[in-house]
Amino acid sequence: MGSRSGKITERQLRMLELRSQGATLKEVGDAFGITSEGVRINVNMAIHYISQRGLQQVLPEGATTQYSHTELLQVPPKDRSRCFFHVTPMENVQNIMEHGLVPQIGERSGAQGEETPAIYLFPTRDDMDNALSNWLGEWFEDAYGPDAELAVIKVSLPKDVYVHYDRTVPYECYVTEPIPSKQLFFFTEAGEPLRKPLDRAISDASGRVSVADLSSAHQRTAEIFK
Repeated sequence: MGSRSGKITERQLRMLELRSQGATLKEVGDAFGITSEGVRINVNMAIHYISQRGLQQVLPEGATTQYSHTELLQVPPKDRSRCFFHVTPMENVQNIMEHGLVPQIGERSGAQGEETPAIYLFPTRDDMDNALSNWLGEWFEDAYGPDAELAVIKVSLPKDVYVHYDRTVPYECYVTEPIPSKQLFFFTEAGEPLRKPLDRAISDASGRVSVADLSSAHQRTAEIFK
């Protein structure tokens, strides 16, 4: 529980962050090795301290968070469908549109010694953008070249799909179930929507590409990316 100093614990802070991202009580509990009820009690305690005293006043010593006071207090009242982000080379998009995302041990995961086929996702767009600006962007450049075209996939997961979180890696999570294409929304890295029939950006991913002029339907779909 919160300390006598009136600050929340770092454990409570990380639980609250995961709940703010849309993780279920069970998913957070599994990540921390406690029950769903234990998560609920800890999260409610953290919310109480933050709402009464302000975020900066209750942060544990040395701890930081990328979330604002308001964001941390907007914990969903119940578990619900969640949205995540996935990045892939543009050349993979046609196959994913047809078959969905399939768990696998990819080149990067294999290099890191992963043994379980999975689909890795970012909980927020900011997490994705930060990764692309740093470690993930560097990896794609090394693997596919500096001019590689990337696609962003917004993934809408229903609550019955189990999402695995690791408290030591808050910016990434994964699922081990296939995700059908009907739950996927496709965009260029710049945020321009892709759709069926496939845009030129997909069909010509091997060279320099330009996305076809967006139709009004494209523009309506762009709202999904926000």
